[in-house]
Amino acid sequence: MRTMTLPNINLPKFKSELTQFLGRSELAQVLASFKREFIWVGLFSLLINLLMLTPTLYMLQIFDRVMISRNELTLLFLTLIVLGLY
Repeated sequence: MRTMTLPNINLPKFKSELTQFLGRSELAQVLASFKREFIWVGLFSLLINLLMLTPTLYMLQIFDRVMISRNELTLLFLTLIVLGLY
């Protein structure tokens, strides 16, 4: 069996060099000032993407659970969950 070896990287040295580089950069200072906005945009994007998956997951659950068992209660609760998400 062949094993893979990772290169030996001195992480503290790399981190300090990166910090020095970013600390001097005007771009890094401007981007750091917008940190809160980037976090909000990321969370909003996550929410929107999860909502985009909702109809697909709903139909998948309908065909996997409701069509096979013909259970109307399962259909009702799945529909209420999806409507609650929207």
